[in-house]
Amino acid sequence: MRAVAAALAFSAALFTAAPAAAEEPDDSFLGTIDVIGIPITDPAVAIGTARAACQSLDDGAEVPAAVDTVAADTGISPDDAAYFVGVSIGAYCPHHEGLLS
Repeated sequence: MRAVAAALAFSAALFTAAPAAAEEPDDSFLGTIDVIGIPITDPAVAIGTARAACQSLDDGAEVPAAVDTVAADTGISPDDAAYFVGVSIGAYCPHHEGLLS
């Protein structure tokens, strides 16, 4: 779980460090996912998955549950899913960044 927590914190920090002032959240999200190296086959599906992760957090889910759901739904590793959720939070639900500490 420590690795997942570190991945979440790192990915959110990486997202906020990216130059996103003039970019749309979708472009920033996809760009950060690309920099991290998480394979994406369909950008629209990745964006939908990211937004769904945020919705689950809005609905009261815990971050580890969101990570598990992303891993199960996408087939990516749990570590990549943790990065994915961290970037998702940075892009689409920054009000949940406090959950990453």
